[in-house]
Amino acid sequence: MEFELFRQRTAELQAAAANERLVTEARRANRANRTDRGLRLGRLAGLRRTHRAAAAAEC
Repeated sequence: MEFELFRQRTAELQAAAANERLVTEARRANRANRTDRGLRLGRLAGLRRTHRAAAAAEC
């Protein structure tokens, strides 16, 4: 039982770390060249913005 909880928590932490890396990469790409690549990465990471200026203001 404890091992299953450990495995579940480890998986959750790994998913959170992967999402954080996606967020960081999306913001970096968005700052660098404001391309569709940054917007796609942002959407993949769960950053929902409808206007590029709003996303830029957050970075």
